[in-house]
Amino acid sequence: RKFLNTVSVRGGVPLGQLVDEFVVRVRSAQSMPVAFAPGSEILTRRYRGLSAEEKARLAFVDPNTGALNRRGFEALPADPARPLVAQISVEGTKWANRAGHTVGNLLYRAAAQALRGASPDVAKLGGDFAVRVKDQAELDALLAKAQAAMPPGIALTGGVGRTFGEAGKAH
Repeated sequence: RKFLNTVSVRGGVPLGQLVDEFVVRVRSAQSMPVAFAPGSEILTRRYRGLSAEEKARLAFVDPNTGALNRRGFEALPADPARPLVAQISVEGTKWANRAGHTVGNLLYRAAAQALRGASPDVAKLGGDFAVRVKDQAELDALLAKAQAAMPPGIALTGGVGRTFGEAGKAH
């Protein structure tokens, strides 16, 4: 709900219209989440019973972390005050995943929560996180704030670029 309100306000699109558009996309077979593909009757029935807002949330939010997913991040309206993209890595996830993916998932959740405390538009893209920033100094401040909320021994690092890929190379 918070994400949809943000997109509505920043994009100047009425919330109802935005939800209706997302529902149309989500109902199409191409954009229906894989977990709810027609082959799974129980999940399909659950999916159909969801409200329009819940369906839109499934399409734009990473289910493990609660952060935006790639689709949600790309749907955010451009912000001239924050024209760059930062790629943020959670150092230690490979080690955590050796203990079991449940441990790695908990680490990603902790990172997402810490990063959301520093910026509401954080997204999980693959094994990293993304956020829009003004410059490297803003990323450094964001990382310092988020790092304070992380467990000891787990570092957040990042780089900035015009695109997520460019930010990854700078990192």
